[in-house]
Amino acid sequence: MSLCQQRHIDPRTTAILVIDMQADFLEPTSGVCVESGYQFLPKMPAFLDACRDKGATIIYSKNVIRPDQRDIGKAGEFCEPIKAGIMCVDGAPGAEISPVIAPKPGDIVLKKSKYSFFYGTDLLNILTTIGIKTVICTGVCTDCCVFSTARDAGQYNFDVGLLSDFTGTVAYSDPRFGTFSAEEVKNCFLATMAISTADIMTSGELLSRFV
Repeated sequence: MSLCQQRHIDPRTTAILVIDMQADFLEPTSGVCVESGYQFLPKMPAFLDACRDKGATIIYSKNVIRPDQRDIGKAGEFCEPIKAGIMCVDGAPGAEISPVIAPKPGDIVLKKSKYSFFYGTDLLNILTTIGIKTVICTGVCTDCCVFSTARDAGQYNFDVGLLSDFTGTVAYSDPRFGTFSAEEVKNCFLATMAISTADIMTSGELLSRFV
């Protein structure tokens, strides 16, 4: 039975994936701030505490590149700030999880260097070892790392949820295809995932389904 068909969700077999909620993406002064992420950030601590209280596992990703960039891969071809070494640098303050939602005892923090939280990390091993059946995705960016992670979670046969009020992205401008607002980009990807990958819900709806 898919997550969409389940009225109730067991928090004890649920992992909340907090994807790339790092200072580089969330500080207005960073130059690459995901504004929508900055806006919902203050609402996340109470939600994460409620999930912890219910027995859910909180797992954070940090998207980081080695200072010598030997693991940059293709990221440098598509993200100029990463190529320039001014964001997502492992060990730099901007690469740390926002202190607003700082991990607490019992939480898990993993580093990644690719879009998907599963690629090249211990995430799958951890999820299967502790008996996780449901993966809930939050964070930035909806169209990139959140989308890639949710897709991979489904391919690994997890039930997947995505919180529409706790994901955010940025506007797109392309001379070939036009300009799209951050909201338009997000809604497009949410619609795509809703018919192929994940149960789209709000944080409140998730908490109401926890038993």
